[in-house]
Amino acid sequence: MDVAPPRPQGILIGAFLALAGLAAVALGLAQLAQASISPLIVLWVGLPVAGATLSAMAAYRLYGLATARYVLNRNGIGVRWGLAVEEIPLPTARVERPPALAWKKLRPRGSFRWPGCVVGSGDVEGYGPVEFFSTRLGEGLVLLMSPERTLAISPPDPGAF
Repeated sequence: MDVAPPRPQGILIGAFLALAGLAAVALGLAQLAQASISPLIVLWVGLPVAGATLSAMAAYRLYGLATARYVLNRNGIGVRWGLAVEEIPLPTARVERPPALAWKKLRPRGSFRWPGCVVGSGDVEGYGPVEFFSTRLGEGLVLLMSPERTLAISPPDPGAF
């Protein structure tokens, strides 16, 4: 079985963020071209820097989201998300849907994320270190557990997965 997570919301928001970053770069450069030396020039210098950073981060997350796949085969369960490839051998794998009480705890810490693109790592009470490769939190999460690590994914149909 080879499935992709639900991506439309994440791609839409990510594309908006990337375009907003590029617009900030363009606005800052246009203003720098005609600005005179004043305290306002700090804003026009900072705008392209912040916009380029936002755009690059959003583009990297969009690439991961566009290439995201969850693969279940006779050898194991695999997750591909951009440049990250994780494989859990089937004999050691355990698939679990977290109980409703644990949904609020299952969140990556301090990562750049938006609705539809939840990627990062977190230390979750009761589960230990968890790597997130999902498009949603809460009810749509499935935990892939092995003795070495725990992955949080969001297949399109969690019950069937």
